[in-house]
Amino acid sequence: YFLKYMIAQSNVNPIQIYIIDDVGKTLADFNNVYMYSTKQADAIAAFDEIYDILQKRLIVEREQSLDSEPLILFVINSVEAMNQMTKEVESQDKFKKLISSMENMKICVMATNVPNTNVMFGAGELIKQLKEIKKYIIFENIKDIKVYDFPPAVIREYKKQLDIGDAYYI
Repeated sequence: YFLKYMIAQSNVNPIQIYIIDDVGKTLADFNNVYMYSTKQADAIAAFDEIYDILQKRLIVEREQSLDSEPLILFVINSVEAMNQMTKEVESQDKFKKLISSMENMKICVMATNVPNTNVMFGAGELIKQLKEIKKYIIFENIKDIKVYDFPPAVIREYKKQLDIGDAYYI
């Protein structure tokens, strides 16, 4: 729904969408975007390109508004690509900088298809960073969400089952 809406609004609000899909091509209906791929190598190339855009915007933002710049939406729908993107230490540093600097830079990273499990020690760096960010839209009942630790009082308060299309913004 979110991608359909963003694409429909692209005439009014310019957007540049990068999609790295899983091998099952779950998001193949959105292949007419700026970049669509199922290859891990393309994920790294897209990430590097977006990082370069961020670097340029950090400089431009000091001097002028980014209003005329398109929103950059980076959708990563592959856990393998997520892990590959931050395998190297340099990439880990870039990702940390991207995440910490992208606010007000018109850059959005959506990690979809992320397993709803506790983040273990051996998890990929991107998964660990996502846990640290603590900004989620999760389409699970609150008692079933494992990537975030809710206090028991919150779980009791929001115990109602979600309807189709409902989500929590955390």
